[in-house]
Amino acid sequence: MALRVIQNESLLWSGMTINPPKATLVVNETLHVEQIIKIVIFSLIGIVGAVGNLFNLLAIYHSSALWSLNNAILIALTTNDFFCACIGFPLQIATILSRDQVICDIQAMIVSLFNTYSLSLTVGLSIDRCYAVLAPYNYLRQSTRSKYAFLIIAPIFTPITVSILPLLNLEKFGFGNYVRASSCWVSMIVDSTNITIMTIAFVLILITTIIILICYVILFYVAYNKTNRNHNNQSLAGSSSIKTSIRTVLLIVGTNIICWIPFVIVVGTCVIRYLAYGTSLYINKIFADIVLDLSCCNVALNPAIYLLTNGILRRKFKKIFRNIFWRASIEPCPRDLKYISNDVSKAVPKSSVVQNHRVSILTSQVHSSNQ
Repeated sequence: MALRVIQNESLLWSGMTINPPKATLVVNETLHVEQIIKIVIFSLIGIVGAVGNLFNLLAIYHSSALWSLNNAILIALTTNDFFCACIGFPLQIATILSRDQVICDIQAMIVSLFNTYSLSLTVGLSIDRCYAVLAPYNYLRQSTRSKYAFLIIAPIFTPITVSILPLLNLEKFGFGNYVRASSCWVSMIVDSTNITIMTIAFVLILITTIIILICYVILFYVAYNKTNRNHNNQSLAGSSSIKTSIRTVLLIVGTNIICWIPFVIVVGTCVIRYLAYGTSLYINKIFADIVLDLSCCNVALNPAIYLLTNGILRRKFKKIFRNIFWRASIEPCPRDLKYISNDVSKAVPKSSVVQNHRVSILTSQVHSSNQ
């Protein structure tokens, strides 16, 4: 049994030419199909993320109402997700198609950097919105360029550190290294070589996810109380406000739960088991890939969330959509406005039609006066 495992590992990782048993050929065919599926999925997520975030950036650029300091974090988040979609997903596809460890390391580092920074900016945006609701006057008074520059720049140092550590060959200190699978990242089977980096990742993502949940629960609670206070005078407005609050909370909290909670549960279980019992928990490769890939979906989901929860972006999207798909079919050509067709086979100038219409009106008035 041990010899069989070694053969499989050599075939998967080093490409050695060993005559595999018949069962190994089935595994290779399955991996080939899996790779094709992952290439298609990564391509779709990358395209949706790039187009969605680019649209939001253009909408913000063309909307002077969004040129404010309180949207600085949102712009930084959209920019980060745009570059992640344009750079990270092509690198993940290149990793699937290539066996080069250098590409694997670059892909793992860049994707880890973008994803962790995106999550950090989401936390900053959540805290910023929560503070704006709880203390609006202090929020407006403290809204300065230096404050938002700090909120945007400060969170990037932790993602840079976490993404670079596995490249430094510090396995003896538990910082792990990037390993090849369908995507490259630190092995999710926790042992002495990666216990430190996995513990750091688990704690950071757990804390940030809890902060996001708490902030949007507070926002929902404040909106709910405000609706109740104004219920007698503005029942319709209150109903609209509560629906908007519920929609925002469900979208943001729901997507964060879908994308990050599986990662937190799996990594946390592995870390706690190793720290408590000193044994590693085996994680199925396909399941580990699904957990890692879900954490990348925020790149495509974030622009959709802010499009659905921001009225200005929604109006811009509807306007652009109408201009693209309906302008050609609705707006007539300017040259066609010179003529009004009275007959299928003959086009009469518009001036003639107007003149004839005026003559007919004058004639009818003369006849009526004579009578």
